Amino acid sequence: MKKSIGKKIILSYFLILVISFTLVGIMFYFIMLNYIERGVANQLIIQGREAAALINKSFENRDVFKERTFLRIVRDTFWGRKMQVSGQDYAILDPRGNVLFTNVKSLKGKNIDINNFKRIRRGYYSRKGDKISVILPLDRGYLMLSGRLKGIKIMTLEILRILLLTFLISGIIVINIGMFLSRSITAPIKKMAITASRLKERDFDVDIDINTGDELQELGDTINDMARKLKDYDLAQKRFFQNVSHELKTPLMSIQGYAEGIKDGVFKEDGIEVILNETARMRKLVNDIIYLSKLETVNDFFNFAETDINEVIRKSVEKFEGVARLRNIEIEMKIDGPGKIRADEEKLLQAVANLLSNAVKHARSKIRVSKEVKDSWVVIEVADDGEGIDSKDIDKVFERFYKGKNGDTGIGLSIVKTIVEKHGGKVKAYNSKNKGAVFRIEIPQNFHI
Repeated sequence: MKKSIGKKIILSYFLILVISFTLVGIMFYFIMLNYIERGVANQLIIQGREAAALINKSFENRDVFKERTFLRIVRDTFWGRKMQVSGQDYAILDPRGNVLFTNVKSLKGKNIDINNFKRIRRGYYSRKGDKISVILPLDRGYLMLSGRLKGIKIMTLEILRILLLTFLISGIIVINIGMFLSRSITAPIKKMAITASRLKERDFDVDIDINTGDELQELGDTINDMARKLKDYDLAQKRFFQNVSHELKTPLMSIQGYAEGIKDGVFKEDGIEVILNETARMRKLVNDIIYLSKLETVNDFFNFAETDINEVIRKSVEKFEGVARLRNIEIEMKIDGPGKIRADEEKLLQAVANLLSNAVKHARSKIRVSKEVKDSWVVIEVADDGEGIDSKDIDKVFERFYKGKNGDTGIGLSIVKTIVEKHGGKVKAYNSKNKGAVFRIEIPQNFHI
């Protein structure tokens, strides 16, 4: 069974809450314990100073260790005060740490290693369990006081009680916040899942309305944009097949008609000429369609390498100089700037050649081919002095099978657009001030896929 995102969010929040409270509780417990421990140790040291002063005074009598009154002096010094310790014990140590006097039977005859005690203020202290011991220096030896911490268990239970109560209140708040956040996340996701299902069924008339102001809204907008582009692509594919069918149908009908006429004796050699011409037109159309399809779909169809774009332009111009002379058209070429770029030489040659072919068809007397470098971009322009492009055609000239005035198959400019875009560039068409058409290519010098 799949877990919903909402449950995962609530569970993650709850786990974070548990971990946070556990860490806070542990830290708080040890901080409080250390605070109380040092506080008691300081109290013992303060109290022990008075006792140490009396004991040092008693040291003036060398027989003091044999007198029971000495133990009474020490005992009276401690018991007359109220402290945060209970079961107070004491011991007098010689300079080597040997126990001389004590009220604890287990310490009699023992040796206390002062190195095991921590330094604090003017004395030393140590804790074992709930027992705190401090050692203060005397003129001849040491005074050790011990006591048990009061209320450690009570303090622990109180901390646990407060943490538990806070945890329960925080848990309720977290669950409510988690439910609210999960709904705000899962609701848009469900909308996008439904939309994706509709897209899978080729239903592109979808529009997700998500107004969360975050990445989910951005994703929703992206899906809407994807749906629109898929719809446009689907329509383009349908138009493509319709146009292909139409383009192939016309020459096929001519071929069929002239072939039947030849068969029936209506046409002779002139019919064969028409059939050959229509067959050549069909072959060119099919080749252009296959070439365009490879440009758009085959990933390794492009071979990027260091290319001299200046040489590419010169070769393209040379291909059309003969045709241009026959039509009394002059081709003016102006090449500025370095020519080394990273590109597919063959494909760029095809793109520039297609633009020149289009220019030769529409030019009256002159074609201008120019190239320059602007901010690491190579700009190529092919302009003619013809009638220009109709305003209604400018935004459509690069569409497949779109034919403007005196257009051919409508594939050539689509091939140009695809090649340029595969090089990370862009192409556009506009009319010059003299009404001639201008086609502008812009590609980066160092394009990397």
